[in-house]
Amino acid sequence: MTGFAIAALAGVALGLIAGLSHTVGRALEPVSTVLLGIPPIAWIVLALLWFGSGSLAAIYTVVVTTIPVAFAGAQIGGARTLDQRLQEMGDVFRVPFAMRLWDFYLPPHIVSYVFPALITALGGVAWKVTVMAELFATEDGVGAGMAMARVSLDTAGAMAWIVVVVVLLLVAEHGFCAPPCRKKMEPWRQVKGPAMPAEEFAMLTLQKVSLDLGPNTIVSDVDLQVAPGESLCLVGGPSGCGKTSLLRLASGVLEATSGQVSNHFTTTAAVFQESRLLPWRRLLDNIALGLKAGGVCPPGEID
Repeated sequence: MTGFAIAALAGVALGLIAGLSHTVGRALEPVSTVLLGIPPIAWIVLALLWFGSGSLAAIYTVVVTTIPVAFAGAQIGGARTLDQRLQEMGDVFRVPFAMRLWDFYLPPHIVSYVFPALITALGGVAWKVTVMAELFATEDGVGAGMAMARVSLDTAGAMAWIVVVVVLLLVAEHGFCAPPCRKKMEPWRQVKGPAMPAEEFAMLTLQKVSLDLGPNTIVSDVDLQVAPGESLCLVGGPSGCGKTSLLRLASGVLEATSGQVSNHFTTTAAVFQESRLLPWRRLLDNIALGLKAGGVCPPGEID
């Protein structure tokens, strides 16, 4: 378990960094691919040459063969699969990086991907590699017991150790991933809900603003001013005429192709046309997200 714990911590940490930074991800992905491509028996041979017989060889082999699985679970499954609409909501509310990492990623979203990956790493990789390493490198453990049974030509003993290995694999992969356990770790998945599917001083000014997305011009030469205390309503227009794009330009989520956007509001908030909820957070936490992001309500005061 020491080797698995080291691999889990290191792999998840590196996977999170790689998932949040494309540069780091591109640098580490070839390393992960190489580690996955080397057979475990080759690592065992190298471990015996470098560390000799003993538990250190087994620990090293488990670490080097399990890290890529934990890395992939955190990088691909977790950090890169967050709904882009939630990312946009975070941009609109100017959610700080530390708060976004905690509320959007770490406890709820990434755990739901990392946990199955770690179970696969434990049962599908670490446990099997441990038995193999013990068979060649140590005098203790299940692998050493199988080695002794082989030397003694003890068929019954060897079969007994095989049964022990299979039972532990079943417990690791199906016991920890059983529906009751997953419900406790991911209660938010059980809740059914809607799919996410003035030259005088002006608070908001758009001057000759245009927006092109690919070959299409979405917004063209828009001039707009909103004075302090003024309310502005955008009415009508078919889908795709640029209403939502104009709001995204005003809030800073999109950058104009040309023209200038000046937003002097202290904070920007939005009510989206479909739900933008963090299903793993409480109702009160969702309501207070914008307040916490703007520093109006410290996180510790949300009860």
